[in-house]
Amino acid sequence: MSIPRLRKGDRVEIVWEDIISDSSWVEDDDAAKKGTCTCHTIGYYVNRTRMVLRVSHCYNAEKQRSVDVIPRGCITHVHKLRRE
Repeated sequence: MSIPRLRKGDRVEIVWEDIISDSSWVEDDDAAKKGTCTCHTIGYYVNRTRMVLRVSHCYNAEKQRSVDVIPRGCITHVHKLRRE
């Protein structure tokens, strides 16, 4: 999966796969059919490393921000969003 060229503050949508957990008792056949949860995160690009991509949902005038750290191995798509 390739990540487009991004600059800090670019608006992005990240599509990624997260785990699910089911602590109920299920038959083997049902357990074998369980899948992951597809998540969509929209925010402002912060940075990336070889292992993770960081986005922020909000920030303030003091340059403080929220942050989501998503493992790159879980990411299936990154879309750069246009500002209107």
